[in-house]
Amino acid sequence: MSTSDQSTEPAAQVVRVSTAAEMGTAGRVRVGLRSYYSTHFLAAAQDAADEAADLEAELLGQHDRRFSLRHRGLVLTAVIESVAFLEAVINEVLQDATDGHITEKLEGVDSEVRRSWAGIWEALGQGETGRNLERYQAALIAAGVEPFDKGAEPWQSAQLLVQLRNHLVHYKPATVYSDEPEKLVTRLEHKLDPNPLSTNTGQVDGWLSAECARWAVDSAVALVGAFADRTGARPNYMTTLDNLRRDNA
Repeated sequence: MSTSDQSTEPAAQVVRVSTAAEMGTAGRVRVGLRSYYSTHFLAAAQDAADEAADLEAELLGQHDRRFSLRHRGLVLTAVIESVAFLEAVINEVLQDATDGHITEKLEGVDSEVRRSWAGIWEALGQGETGRNLERYQAALIAAGVEPFDKGAEPWQSAQLLVQLRNHLVHYKPATVYSDEPEKLVTRLEHKLDPNPLSTNTGQVDGWLSAECARWAVDSAVALVGAFADRTGARPNYMTTLDNLRRDNA
């Protein structure tokens, strides 16, 4: 079991020739491979979240606790890879629909919906334009089902997750004062407890905990799972991730 689809495309008939001297390539078979990185991103995020939890528990048990670069890296990885998973899933679904690559991932989706999705993907310049989460909304509307309520879950957490990822990936340093926390903090504090390894709760830094890492993974999976339930799509990770983990155990 892999995260790739393999297909064989006969390009021409093989022509029989009479002598070895005359023999050449009269035809060929093309073997194509389609990869689905969404599964890899999710696995990386899950593993990072698990490791962050173990390391955080270990650090909290130490008398002389110091800043852990390893812990910070694991939390950052979970956040960034979770958003990469979110983006990759919808891109893979829309690209498969556009290319007519219909496997178990899209067999449960009506053919008219798949054609509509192809139109969306073309309108988005095949992923060159359009915001990540809005692609899910467009695909839901095209499928004739209720789009996500932007004032409720799973949209709210997924949106905050994307904002957190953008804050980190496009980071701009700023001086933060004790009586004026960063704007993103006021949203994070409604979802998470402060990072127990930090007292810097006025900055995003003070919320990058193992709990944050797990929340990032869960938030991404919740939105993708809700999308799949509403449309009948089966993103790659739903059929391959458990098998891949068993193979790599």
